[in-house]
Amino acid sequence: MATHTAQILVGPSHPYHDGIIPSHALYLSENSRPGWILKTIGGAIQSDVAPVGTGIWIPTLETMIDDGILMAVLGVLKDPTIVEMAKTHFHQHDRGQPTELYQD
Repeated sequence: MATHTAQILVGPSHPYHDGIIPSHALYLSENSRPGWILKTIGGAIQSDVAPVGTGIWIPTLETMIDDGILMAVLGVLKDPTIVEMAKTHFHQHDRGQPTELYQD
């Protein structure tokens, strides 16, 4: 069983109270190196996280939270402007391999 250091819930605001309706969860796992994993609430890893890869990102140590927020924005919102901007900054990665942000 995997243990996670942190979890961020992502989803639209609830129409009747000050909460959200979670659709995705962003997990930070810190084993031999930290990694962000974006999953749907049903449990599937987001394999279509735009513009890079597998849904597993190895963040930079200096901007770990920012990297997680960017992963959620690209993988959940998929705003075309931000996706196009991100494509200019990320290298292409082999499918099935984690995206190492400190190399991009």
